[in-house]
Amino acid sequence: MAAALADRFRACLIGISGWAPTSVFLAEEALQDPIPSTPPLQEMESILDIKAQQFEAAFRTDSRPVEWRSGLDFPSDYIAREARAADLLVIGRQFRSEDLFRSLDPGELILKAGRPVLLVPNEVTSFSGKRIAIAWKRHSGGPACGC
Repeated sequence: MAAALADRFRACLIGISGWAPTSVFLAEEALQDPIPSTPPLQEMESILDIKAQQFEAAFRTDSRPVEWRSGLDFPSDYIAREARAADLLVIGRQFRSEDLFRSLDPGELILKAGRPVLLVPNEVTSFSGKRIAIAWKRHSGGPACGC
C-alpha cells in the first residue's frame, strides 16, 4: 500500500526500522560494564542490513526511489525521529507487546511522530481514498497553527 501511494504521488518510499539492544546482565554487572558487548550489536546491525536489502529488492523500481533507515533504538522512538521530515507515515497496527525492543507500538508512534499516520489493518492491501477521516485536537487559548 505504501508503495502504491508513493507511486501515486511520485514520492520517495522510505523504510524505517529500529531495534533496541536488550540487557542480559544483572544489575551489579551493569555498574561494571554498562555497554552491551560488540558481537550482539554487530549481529543486530547485520540483520537490519539484510532487512534493508530485502526492502530495496521488493520496492525499488526504475520510477520509484527508495531509501532505508535503521538504528539500534526502540522502534517507536527511532521511527518518530526519522519521520519528522516525512509527509505521511504508513504503518500496520499489529503490535507484539511482549517484545518492546523490536516491535512498533502504533499508538505510541502516533503520539510521538507529530506527522500524519495512515494506520493500515493487516487484511487491507489497497487504498482507494474513498472514505477518509481526519482528526485533530485544537489547543485552547489560541490558533492551532501558533500564529
